[in-house]
Amino acid sequence: MKKKILSLALATAVCVTAVACGGNEPSGTTVDTTTTGGANGTSASTTQTTTVQTPPGMLKPAVDANAVDPVTVDLEGYAKLVYNPAYCDVFYKIEAGVGAKRKITVSIEMKNGYVFDGWSKSYINSSKETVGGAIANGTKADSTETTYTYTVSKAQNVTIWANYSAQLVYHPNGGTVASGGETYTQKYSVVWYKSPNTLPEQNYFNRSGYTLVEYNTKADGSGETVSPGSKIAMTESGVKELYCIWEKQNDAADFTTKSTTGGVAIKSYKGTSANVVIPDVIGGKKVVAIAADAFENSDVTRVVLSKNTVKVEDGAFKNCKKLESFVMFDSVTTISDDSFEGAALKNLQVNAVLNLYNNWTTSYAGPKMDRLVWAKANGKKVIAIYGGSGSLFGWDCEAIEEAFGGEYVVVNLGTNANVTATMFFECFADMLEKDDVLLWAPEPGEWTFGSTVMGSSWSANPKSWEINAGHYDIFRYMDVSEYSKVFDSYSQYASAHKNNQKAFDNFSPSVSVHGDALDNETSNGGGYSYSNEYEKREALFKDGTLDYIAELIAKMNENGVKVLHTYAAMDANGKSSIDEDYISGTFEKVFKEKFEGIEMISDIKDCFVASKQMKDSAWHLTRDGAETRTAVVIEDLKAALGK
Repeated sequence: MKKKILSLALATAVCVTAVACGGNEPSGTTVDTTTTGGANGTSASTTQTTTVQTPPGMLKPAVDANAVDPVTVDLEGYAKLVYNPAYCDVFYKIEAGVGAKRKITVSIEMKNGYVFDGWSKSYINSSKETVGGAIANGTKADSTETTYTYTVSKAQNVTIWANYSAQLVYHPNGGTVASGGETYTQKYSVVWYKSPNTLPEQNYFNRSGYTLVEYNTKADGSGETVSPGSKIAMTESGVKELYCIWEKQNDAADFTTKSTTGGVAIKSYKGTSANVVIPDVIGGKKVVAIAADAFENSDVTRVVLSKNTVKVEDGAFKNCKKLESFVMFDSVTTISDDSFEGAALKNLQVNAVLNLYNNWTTSYAGPKMDRLVWAKANGKKVIAIYGGSGSLFGWDCEAIEEAFGGEYVVVNLGTNANVTATMFFECFADMLEKDDVLLWAPEPGEWTFGSTVMGSSWSANPKSWEINAGHYDIFRYMDVSEYSKVFDSYSQYASAHKNNQKAFDNFSPSVSVHGDALDNETSNGGGYSYSNEYEKREALFKDGTLDYIAELIAKMNENGVKVLHTYAAMDANGKSSIDEDYISGTFEKVFKEKFEGIEMISDIKDCFVASKQMKDSAWHLTRDGAETRTAVVIEDLKAALGK
């Protein structure tokens, strides 16, 4: 159901004491009001609330009880209230205050193991700046009591946030909890997100001589697996049990070392085990590097680095013909494709030691994999949309969900044209199922069409890492032997990441929970040209560059995934620079020959929008443009899906 701003009637007046606010900032006082139904927000109950009794004198907002996303309720223009009905029930009343002010009392009752973290607010100050917001973004809670009163005026443009968390309960599983106790409980804000990021490897758990490789929903490792710092979906409740999975480190005698800055470097491997787990410490010193030629010509099949390792020199795993799997931590800052020259590496796992990369991940990419992981773990049918920034700014996913009556969860996975589509398509080929839909809307670029070079022929590009820093497990879907500049691009990303971090549950209001950009209200006027954009990519379809993504598309078709293509939207003023005959003739011919099984659902003539609906580049739409373009493609989708 498309979220609406709801206009609600004033509640019946009940006497509640509140403090009037001074200046531009609203204030409030806690109200000692008992709500029915045990709304203390601290219980870890896993039983879904089925009967809700509205507290006396309060109203329950008229929202869709089955909503799974945050809703915004308009409280008669005096404030807005943001909460997710999937996690809680919220009640309110509005009473007269002093002059034009109103006293707004809000109360909350949590559901199914989710934990209440408190009320917070944002408001517009005298400089017309937004101040405050959700607790996850650093705002201090006004109150952690379940019932609280704000005193506000319309001029303040107050938004009241209900804050709550999911809980991940960790079992050390042979190790110990550093802070004491038998388990460790992590609270993760789900105000915006649905799938918590697990704890990075920051010594929450200890086990001497062992490496924490991953977490699992079963102690023996046979359940659902997730790497430290990656996302895991909540399913039946707001509480999930995870077990640390440890691997014993090799004996120090298996290695020779040499001194280096900060500790020692592995100089050579003398052991016989094909599965090598690098020790954290040798001779009382941290293992911080793998030297050149350390494993050259070795028969190792799998290597797990230490979390202390920051450098893997060129040639470290040279000619390791049997090396297929590599596990590393994002503490590594120096590594390159040349580190694996002549190796047979296929599988890559990256575990987080650092907190979230505060760049693309928080600003635009955060909700994308979050929503996809959640949707598939909960058995939802999905329409996944992929493209570059033309998709990031180009869709109204909420309108698509509404158009199909909630049959599909829609996820906008568009980010940047310099990210190779192929790595996402490997993820889609594994996660998407029969009756899911992949809508591909690529700009005519090398990477959006599926080049497996993670960068250009002359340099690496860190965008694929920056955008997926909130869910490194996407790289576990990849066959890295099909790609180049994987580690070159990582090394560029890692240097920036180390100096720019935020908490994993921090979110940006510039992107919706569906993944749509929201900071594109203003147009720069358009007037963009597209001369030869499609023509100059024709060679990609003939020289083998796109063979691997074509294999992945074929795999999805075999699995019953409907793969559809539409054109990225373009500026109508640039229409004269487009050879429509070339696109509808030669281009579509080579496209269909390469990507058998894809249905091209849109005509190039229908992709143009007015210049005033272009934001700030040849591919970026304003919100109005995104809504206009989405309405057109909805009809194309309905025809393709027989709806």
